[in-house]
Amino acid sequence: MNKQLKTRASKVSEGSVDAPPGRRERAKRDKLRRITEAARHLFETQGFEKTTTQQIADVADIGTGTLFLYTESKEDLLIMVFEGEMREQAAHAFSRISESASPVDQICSVFSDMMDYHAKDLMISEVLIKSMVMAPAAEHRSKIHGELMATIFDGLEGIAMGAKKDGIFPKRLDAGVAARTMFSCYYLGLVRWLTGQNTREDFEARLRNQCEQTIDPNGKANKKRARALG
Repeated sequence: MNKQLKTRASKVSEGSVDAPPGRRERAKRDKLRRITEAARHLFETQGFEKTTTQQIADVADIGTGTLFLYTESKEDLLIMVFEGEMREQAAHAFSRISESASPVDQICSVFSDMMDYHAKDLMISEVLIKSMVMAPAAEHRSKIHGELMATIFDGLEGIAMGAKKDGIFPKRLDAGVAARTMFSCYYLGLVRWLTGQNTREDFEARLRNQCEQTIDPNGKANKKRARALG
C-alpha cells in the first residue's frame, strides 16, 4: 500500500473542509441529519421491515412530505444512512494495512475489516446489500455509491500494482481487472454469508483462496518469505 493511496484514504475518512454554509443550507443539513439519525435509530432498534416512513418523519419532527424531499423510499433512506459509513470503513481499512504484509494478506485484512462492519447487524446488512443492487438508483445515491466503489477499487488496484512491482502479480494481467475480480468474489461471498448460506470462517477461507489465485497464483510471496526466513 503506497503512501499516496493511504493519504487519499485518510482524506476520505476525515472529509474535506468546505466554506461555511448559509442559513438555508444549514437548515437543510439539520433536517437531513435529523432524518438520518431517526432512520438509523429505528432501523437498529426495531428492524427495517417494521419501520415506516411515517415513524421516521415523526421521530425527525418533520412532515412526511418534507421527508420525501430528501429521500424517494425507505430503501433509499437505508442506503443514505449506511453507505457513507461503509465508505469510511473501507477507507480506514486501507489506511491501516501493514506495509510488510503480503498483497494477499493486505487484501484479506481489508475485507475482514469490511466484514466486521456488517457483522454488527447482519439483518440490516442483508437488506442494505440487496437494496444497493435492486433499488432504483436516484442521482444522489448513485454519487454516494460511486464514491464507495471508487474507494474500494482504487485501494485494491493499488495493492495489485504494488504486487506487480514486486514481481508477485503476473505482469500480463491488468491490476484494475484484478481489483474488480477480487471485489466480485468478496461481494458474492458476502451475500452468501449474510443470507446464512456460509459461515464467516468458510467465507474468509474461500475468499483467501480466490485472492491467492488472482494476485499470487504462483505463490511467489510465500517463496520470498521462506527465503527471507532462511
